[in-house]
Amino acid sequence: MTQACSPGAIISVSRPSLPTADKLMPWLQRMDAAQIYANNGPLCRLFADGLAQLYGAPDGVVRPVVSGTAGLTVALLAQGVVPGGLCMLPSWTFVATGHAARGAGLIPWLVDVDEDSGMLTPHMAEAFLLEAPGPVAAVMPVAPFGAPFPYEAWEAFHQRTGIPVVIDAAAAFDTVRPCSVPAVVSLHATKLFGVGEGGFVTCTQPELMRKIECAGNFGFYGSRIATVPACNGKMSELHAAVGLAGLAEWQARRQTLATLCGSLATALSGVPHVHLQPGWGRDWISATCVVRLSVCTATVEDVLAEAGVETRRWWGDGLHAQPAFAQCPHTALTVGERLAGSTLGLPCHLDLTPMDIERVATALRHGVQAGK
Repeated sequence: MTQACSPGAIISVSRPSLPTADKLMPWLQRMDAAQIYANNGPLCRLFADGLAQLYGAPDGVVRPVVSGTAGLTVALLAQGVVPGGLCMLPSWTFVATGHAARGAGLIPWLVDVDEDSGMLTPHMAEAFLLEAPGPVAAVMPVAPFGAPFPYEAWEAFHQRTGIPVVIDAAAAFDTVRPCSVPAVVSLHATKLFGVGEGGFVTCTQPELMRKIECAGNFGFYGSRIATVPACNGKMSELHAAVGLAGLAEWQARRQTLATLCGSLATALSGVPHVHLQPGWGRDWISATCVVRLSVCTATVEDVLAEAGVETRRWWGDGLHAQPAFAQCPHTALTVGERLAGSTLGLPCHLDLTPMDIERVATALRHGVQAGK
């Protein structure tokens, strides 16, 4: 049961909502009856099939993993990336992208993004290849905050260059489209569809999916011999149970979320100097409402905080500003730095009421006025 925020209460920027205990119980009882709790058990396989059906894809196109970060690493390892090579990825992303590249033995090479979409595009990637400071072993573009992504263009990039591609589609549960290059979706509790901790890899190449399975299972495939570099990336039966309970109620949940995001988008659309991601709340949804401001973002944050409205800079100042990645090679990051300074996450979750949405919009309007 969700609880509405009272007029004077803090409006949280995020409030996860997973299936309730009573919805989980039949799946947990099924797990206990089988006495299988891990190692690609029956619930994990059912969950994979359910996800494939959701995306209109054949069985075998989805592989659940223990986390989105592990999924990215496994998808890189499965493509035989050369350790010590560069992994081209945008600095404008969450730190998990960079950690996944390192987990596969690669050096993150941080590059800039497109001004309008906030993405590393295939055209940009080909241009960056000409100035690479070393051999590029892989490219890992990111779908910012779950936005629709040019999957076909990245398939064509891979075909032209032969460079392995892994798409970080962490927040893109609503917009991911299975294709011939691996895409990885996070199922963290804060995401649109969550299981607590988890994720999945999707790819339409059967042989590559077999290698992904092997790379996420200690390098085992049909035996207990470690045949390739690998990690333990398997999803547990417990998390698969949460996923199966979530799939059973997904269509109704998505309709509710779409109504919420649509109301939020409508309320914010009239606020000057505030720009939503194209189509958000109308053509696609996510668990975050991310806006770009053309006024002083820090001032807007302060005004919203005073009004009891939480905000979040989900990606901070970009990977290059994080101590763990400060020594990584990078291109000029002009656009990414501009996005980091002007992008703000606003409250977006199922507990928001119409009154809360109005409070957010009003506070944002005041913040914009103060930030001019």
